Amino acid sequence: MPAQQQSPSDQRGSGAAQLAATLSGHTLIGVALVIPLVTLVMVVMTRVQYESTRRAQFGAIQAEAQALYDAATSTDDPRIIRTGLHEALATIDVGLALNPLDDALLSLQRRIHHRLDELDTVERLYHFWQLAGLDEPVDTPAGSGRIVIHETDVFLLNRATDRVYTFTMNDAGDALQPQDSDPLLMAKDELRGSIQVGQLIDIAWIEAGGQRSLSTFMALESGGSLLAYDPQQGIDVLPVADSDKWLRPAAIGGYFGNLYVLDPLQSRLLKYVPVDNAYTAPPSDYLDPRLGIDLTGAVDLAIDGNMYVLFADGSVKKFYDGVEQPFALTGLPDAMRNPTTLFVSGEPKPDAAGYLYVTDAGNERVLQFDKNGAFIRQFKTQPGGIEFRGLRSIYVDEEHQRMYVLSGRTLWLTDIPALVAP
Repeated sequence: MPAQQQSPSDQRGSGAAQLAATLSGHTLIGVALVIPLVTLVMVVMTRVQYESTRRAQFGAIQAEAQALYDAATSTDDPRIIRTGLHEALATIDVGLALNPLDDALLSLQRRIHHRLDELDTVERLYHFWQLAGLDEPVDTPAGSGRIVIHETDVFLLNRATDRVYTFTMNDAGDALQPQDSDPLLMAKDELRGSIQVGQLIDIAWIEAGGQRSLSTFMALESGGSLLAYDPQQGIDVLPVADSDKWLRPAAIGGYFGNLYVLDPLQSRLLKYVPVDNAYTAPPSDYLDPRLGIDLTGAVDLAIDGNMYVLFADGSVKKFYDGVEQPFALTGLPDAMRNPTTLFVSGEPKPDAAGYLYVTDAGNERVLQFDKNGAFIRQFKTQPGGIEFRGLRSIYVDEEHQRMYVLSGRTLWLTDIPALVAP
């Protein structure tokens, strides 16, 4: 059969359909091209609006920080100044979270820190030398310690790990001598003589005096024994009389041969007088029990002929010949947080010149007071410094203007500025 031909009307219809299909395809392509463009425009507009809002917000933060600073520094009241400057610092922190490199906020932050340091009598310590790193776990917990230095002998107690280390200083006192042997001197759970060493409570250098003819380094362990160390003789275990009656001793000290044990839970400060270089005679109470002096919360003691006792709330009591003396720490700009150890400088005489130093671990600082309790100054690292993190103990050599610092697992040395006469 011959092929059937389309009528003119069918041809027109077919052409129209093809044209419609072509136009529809072009429309879809156009829409497909337009949608990303519209989306891009919307994203750009949103970003522009966000940046505009962010700039306005940031500008407001800058202005607020500056206004707080100006208001704080326009008064003479130290409390208002301090409060206002801290509010300005908090505002600056918000701004730096948005733009950590903003020069204006960083400059204002430096000025505020400098002003606060002036206000709070802060001495920044910028140069530290690492003398020793202790071979201890990285996650060693926080806790107090003790540095004992006698001539060139250096002893370190870390109460968090119950370990004592020994080092030897060079003659200049600014570095440790190399040593081939392990610096670990003693540790909890070791067998020493007839005992297993308990918790290491404290360490001290006990000078000769009375019936004690030897000057010796000693450590007190919780089982009630003293571990006396001599470089030639090694470690000797010395029992202490009536140690079974202690509750929880916190610190020890020595003064002209006598041994003092602070037992806060009993509110007792026990005085042991040596007999044939040992402490086998029962102790007496340094403080008259009839006076009812409360030592609950005591954390440390220091002796220079006077007896200074540090409490966990940051207060210090002073005693002489067993009698409490009028004394209080005054002038401190702000409260301590976790005071841990006390250091007294000067000759071992009740009226000797010198200062009291308190390690305020919670605030990462060392506080200096005169022996009447008046605040002198405080030492801090440079902002962001690590040397006072995990602060455990200090030893101050005022003659050479040095401070030895035990923090974390590290023994540091730093120079301290001389006091300027008023």
